[in-house]
Amino acid sequence: EHAKKDVEPETSHSQEPNQTNCQDSHSGFIIEAHTRQSFCLKNTFHEVESKQSELQDLHAEKQRNEKELQSLKGDLENKNRE
Repeated sequence: EHAKKDVEPETSHSQEPNQTNCQDSHSGFIIEAHTRQSFCLKNTFHEVESKQSELQDLHAEKQRNEKELQSLKGDLENKNRE
């Protein structure tokens, strides 16, 4: 108990209220920031995963479109030959 009073003397409240508030809430703030960061990271990770699956879908669609385009070009060439 005595060590605590040395670290935070009663006079600090009247002299520097901001500093005391900062010290009191600092560890809570770090935890909150860390939680927010973890949450953001998880969200970002999920976003990346969903974007990757979207990208795979788009890539598959692109390949289908390219195949369709090739067959249409082939049809067009055949018609031009006739």
